[in-house]
Amino acid sequence: MAERRRSSPTKGVFDVLAIAVLVILPIITLYVILGVSGPSWDMIARSLNGKTLFDFITHVGSPSAPEMQVAFSGEALNSLIYYFEPYREPLGTPIFAALDIVFKSSIFPYMIVEFVVLVAAVLFLGRELGINKVIMLAAFLNPYSLYFFFVLNGGEGLAVAFVLIGIAYLLRRNPLGGLFLGIAVIAKYPALALVPLIILLWNKKKVFIASLLAAAPILIWGMIDLGVWGTPFSSYLLSIQYSNVTASAASISIMAILAVIAYPAILSGMAAVYLRKMRLSIKFGYREKVFASFIVLAFLGYIAILPHNNTITQARYGFLFGAALMLMAALLMEKAVKRNSNAKYMAFAIAIGMLMMMLLAFLMAGYTQVFHGTAAALAYYSPGGQNSIFADAGSELAALGYANCRVVSNAWILMLYQGYDTYSPFAAYPDGEQLRYPVVVFNIIGVPVNSTPLESRLDSMRVAYSNENMTIYLPQGAGCYVYNES
Repeated sequence: MAERRRSSPTKGVFDVLAIAVLVILPIITLYVILGVSGPSWDMIARSLNGKTLFDFITHVGSPSAPEMQVAFSGEALNSLIYYFEPYREPLGTPIFAALDIVFKSSIFPYMIVEFVVLVAAVLFLGRELGINKVIMLAAFLNPYSLYFFFVLNGGEGLAVAFVLIGIAYLLRRNPLGGLFLGIAVIAKYPALALVPLIILLWNKKKVFIASLLAAAPILIWGMIDLGVWGTPFSSYLLSIQYSNVTASAASISIMAILAVIAYPAILSGMAAVYLRKMRLSIKFGYREKVFASFIVLAFLGYIAILPHNNTITQARYGFLFGAALMLMAALLMEKAVKRNSNAKYMAFAIAIGMLMMMLLAFLMAGYTQVFHGTAAALAYYSPGGQNSIFADAGSELAALGYANCRVVSNAWILMLYQGYDTYSPFAAYPDGEQLRYPVVVFNIIGVPVNSTPLESRLDSMRVAYSNENMTIYLPQGAGCYVYNES
């Protein structure tokens, strides 16, 4: 009778410590990023959506379409200033609303909730596949996932988490996989490309049940849209319309694609070093078909989006394809570990090294801001609460006699976050109202002016202040509207 191999106590201690470091270090990094550059545009918009939903439910009751339309335009209602973007994916909004009850600011708590859900999903799928926890976490917790899953937006992390859970159930041939793929869709719309994975269940009854389960959260979302906006799936349709307005056709960016594939390519390359003399007999069974389909569908969904966005957005929308490659890297590293246990330590070292480099980069950006009084490039191009450019705009408005006055800006979300009463250039103003407010146009930050109704109106306005970062325009007869809560 063969003697059973026992795992070394030292290896068990290493796994526990490695898992702790792989979980704690990303949380510290997210906290530092938030402190240095502040929350991103999309994250602020999602938090405002959640706050508005909470305020409507608590002060107004169940929201109706007219009230939410008023909210979208930035109008005051019930002694509160509301803001709501109806084209955002719906899953994040009630989460933000719930967190807003407990926390003064719901943005970092939301990041942590999303992070915990993703970690749980990664470990759940790893257990299903028999992959070591350290390897799974090392594959999925990296600079790309931290920045693009959590910092820049806020829906990607949830979508990837539910996709991974869905795949775990599909590997069990369980129709529940359809439910989690459906939830992933309302977390982030591009996950719709992965719903066809349920066909791999093959059994007609299971495919039918999985289809119903996938459709359930999507149909509930459509019914809510119908009740609030009068049109089913209006948020999805509006997101397409908004993307067509604000995004222009762009060439495919090699840098964006490299951002998506670089980290899993490094891990996969390291695995290949350990496996170079080993014959890999790949049996294309059910599990391999699921993985291959995941990669192919994620890739097809990615290339469909690529030409319609700029470089940073092209990198962001590679989140599903990136997750598929991270899973592939984890599978290869697990094979490498079976051949040489040092592969696990290398995977851990690569992950920690990359995360430390990211953390140090943002700490240096914070040092530049604090001790040199300038907005570091890293914070400037992904601006948020710590960028001094918005305080500068407020100071110049005050010098012109428009302190605390309502303004219009192409970076209205970030101005709202800073506490300025700001209208969107897309808002449905009362007749002529937009012509009475000062206009703040930022040169790099915000929506390009040529894609907004402001473009045709600026020629008739007087330039009151201008520098390399922004221009303040004053229309004829500009007045000061100060919001009064009383």
